[in-house]
Amino acid sequence: MSIQRKLLCGLALGGLVAGGMAQAAGLVTAGHAFHISGSTALDNQIKDALLLGGAGVPSAQQTCQAGTISVYTDAPFLGAGTGNITKAHQTTVVCNLNNAIGSLTVGTTVAFTKESNGGSNEGTFYPAAQQALAFFDATQTPTGCSSVGAVAAGFYWPHQQAIAAEFDGCTGTIVQAIPDVGVADEDPALFTIGPQAISAALIAKLTTTPLFQNQFTIAVSMPLYRALQSLEGLTVGDDTLANMPSLTKAQITAMYAGFITSGNQIASPGGTALAANPIFLCRRGDNSGTNVSADVYFLRNRCTTQMLQETVTSGSGVCTGLPAGQTAENNGCVWNAANLTDTVFPGTATGDVVSCLDAHSRAGQYAFGHLGGTSKFDDPNGASGAGGEPGTAHFRLIAINGNKPTIEGMANGNYDYAFDNVENLWTGLSGTPLAVGNYLGTLFQNATALTDILVAQPNAQSLAHVADANFVGGGLQDGFVGTPSAVPASLATVKSNPVSQFTLAASGTVDNCQLPLVSSSSVTKEVY
Repeated sequence: MSIQRKLLCGLALGGLVAGGMAQAAGLVTAGHAFHISGSTALDNQIKDALLLGGAGVPSAQQTCQAGTISVYTDAPFLGAGTGNITKAHQTTVVCNLNNAIGSLTVGTTVAFTKESNGGSNEGTFYPAAQQALAFFDATQTPTGCSSVGAVAAGFYWPHQQAIAAEFDGCTGTIVQAIPDVGVADEDPALFTIGPQAISAALIAKLTTTPLFQNQFTIAVSMPLYRALQSLEGLTVGDDTLANMPSLTKAQITAMYAGFITSGNQIASPGGTALAANPIFLCRRGDNSGTNVSADVYFLRNRCTTQMLQETVTSGSGVCTGLPAGQTAENNGCVWNAANLTDTVFPGTATGDVVSCLDAHSRAGQYAFGHLGGTSKFDDPNGASGAGGEPGTAHFRLIAINGNKPTIEGMANGNYDYAFDNVENLWTGLSGTPLAVGNYLGTLFQNATALTDILVAQPNAQSLAHVADANFVGGGLQDGFVGTPSAVPASLATVKSNPVSQFTLAASGTVDNCQLPLVSSSSVTKEVY
């Protein structure tokens, strides 16, 4: 495996949509349904980009005509008026085109379905090998949906236009389809392990286009976070950046490698150690781009011929939701309460890692893992997530070598745990699917959508319950693609010009095995 502590271990119409908007996904004709596979970390950017509209968004960047959008997801139904598009494993956006794409004329009803059942390798291997994945079938009548109703403009993201009708809780119909478009957190050369390892011959069958630079983070359970605050002399319970604890990159690497397995192996400069509690790992499966990010950044796995092997242990043996022909190590599992005893848990999706961290927090245990920079945590000033503490995302983000996970840190050349993500198209794609793929490759780089998905942490509060306005994560354009701002760059500057100081494309093509390089200028320490 990599990150090698060895593991233990169909779309429905809830009814026809009201007049004036695109009808439900079951009424899309064959040839007008397009399938997007891969990275779950890119879900928000993809969905927001498809839904862009309203004031400040040029018509040329608006995919859907206003008033024609319907959305279908398998996310849990939360009730009328409360959409849940960001929690879905299958999402279909149906609308009438605002602009022509290839032979598709303005006003054509189309459907874009994004599957989020695995990770970035599903946006790499499957388009290259022309193998099918499970998607909502937008040409069939969906089943099992509950009607959310209309969703107001800006409900999910600032420039998201109004959704005329959203349906959540859909269960089918499912179709096996070859992805038209693949998206991945890293370039194809890093997905060379596991049952769906990609070969040089398959990589040659992909046209790969860089999108933007996605931030990743190290997250820890609440008991570990509070213990680190105490160890480092910080204000315990204060969740602002000023009181964020840090581990060194070498310490985190040793935790992944299985050399640091207990809290008492982490000590202060004065020699005081954390409690001798075991440290659990909440990660993704090997096919996940988020998992690749930790493999490469901390262990240098996948970029060298030698793989660092981690400790083999035993565990629950429970892996919920594992597809046939897959392994828990490669694909990951849906979180199950029985997994609490697993020293290493691999999640199928980001939400499973969050659930793992949350469960260990509630159990009073030390745990760590990796998440995208847009993952929000709950319970401001909370102790552990135990008892009646609110929320289901009890974790905190930590600094690496003292550098904190914010977009300001990326824009000022301090925080470099970030990777360039890509779009992958099969070289044999032609006609309308190729035109759609090329269109989406440009759309997914949209700076407005990129700014939209910058995520503040409203629960990063001081003990006086004042939120830290600088605690904002997300992704930025690569420093060779955009023009970095002059340093020091403020949060307002980064929002108006979302460009990183780092590049992972110094050679002209994306190479995430390259060490991050400052492309312009940087500051010697963080500015907040």
